[in-house]
Amino acid sequence: MNTRKKILFVITKSNWGGAQRYVYDLTTSLPSQEYEIAVACGGTGLLIDTLHQKNITVFEIKSFQRDISFTKEFSSFFELQKLYKTWQPDIVHLNSSKAGGLGALAARCAHVPKIIFTAHGWPFWEPRNIFQKSLIAFFSWLTVVFSHVTICISKNDTCTAQRMPLCAHKIHYIPNGIEPYETLTRPLAREKLFDQHTINEHEHDIWMLTNAELTANKNHIRAINAVLSYNQSASQKIFYVLMGDGESRNTLSTYITTNTAENQIALLGFVEHGATYYNAFDIFFLPSLKEGVPYVLLEAGNIGMSCIASNVGGIPEIITHEKSGILVSPENCDEMKKAFENLSKNGDLRVAFGTALKKTITELYTKKRMLEETERLYK
Repeated sequence: MNTRKKILFVITKSNWGGAQRYVYDLTTSLPSQEYEIAVACGGTGLLIDTLHQKNITVFEIKSFQRDISFTKEFSSFFELQKLYKTWQPDIVHLNSSKAGGLGALAARCAHVPKIIFTAHGWPFWEPRNIFQKSLIAFFSWLTVVFSHVTICISKNDTCTAQRMPLCAHKIHYIPNGIEPYETLTRPLAREKLFDQHTINEHEHDIWMLTNAELTANKNHIRAINAVLSYNQSASQKIFYVLMGDGESRNTLSTYITTNTAENQIALLGFVEHGATYYNAFDIFFLPSLKEGVPYVLLEAGNIGMSCIASNVGGIPEIITHEKSGILVSPENCDEMKKAFENLSKNGDLRVAFGTALKKTITELYTKKRMLEETERLYK
């Protein structure tokens, strides 16, 4: 007789981002003698490949897609409900906004015993018009209402959720966490990422990295503009590298070409195990318009990189301004340029900020803590 608890993780997209990393870390770390694990998701992305390598069962939700389509939402609801009734999970653990709303409603209709939703940053913080924000806020609230438990990964989002009507008792704060990881030396990391001509051309530059999905929410255009403006007058230029892929890839490539910036900005595309190569860079820059607790920032801090990041979401909980990094407004290029100047011209400051940030990450944002506190909710 199978006495293991059955947990079904549900996430909208199967590409590789923060929410997908979270699902992967949980599903591959829970003790197999206690839990039977499966994942339901849309698409054919890297998450599916990595889960298959770990022998995790994956169910495809064919109607899942990020953009709103009432026909697709209707189909997704019935796909999920059918899967719940067939696989009969004890726990459904929902991730991402769309999977959360549809998944929670379908789970209630299918009488799933326990429904857990992880909010990876509330979507109503994204820049939208007031009508869209209000509608998204309402459906976010419904997701929390339909779920038995909601996990918030930042204190900021936790406070927001606790103010939602009838929801305070359901909210649990559990931040993302990582384990220490191996990194390449600076020379080797650069050799693996770039040809020798590029390395030589930028030998005396400050190398700055953004590792993020290429979407409008990550604010790449404004970051590029800040770098180009800074480089116009800086004696030591910034070589700015974007690591990641996504729907804005062609737009960004065209923008770089139009501004004749190919020798200042590089698009690397998606790099598997990207954090392995962080030592190639001097500064980590995360200019996002909205964030929860970004794994890429935890990774950068874990090896003592100096960081510049937007003053949004859970980021100020990780970085203390001018003590363990620099926080900037994601809409203010002048603040970005000032931060570039401060860190570019002061190597000792980069070391001091990186050391302080590493202490924060290794003490507070551990994978062990994340797993233990999440498993308590399962039990």
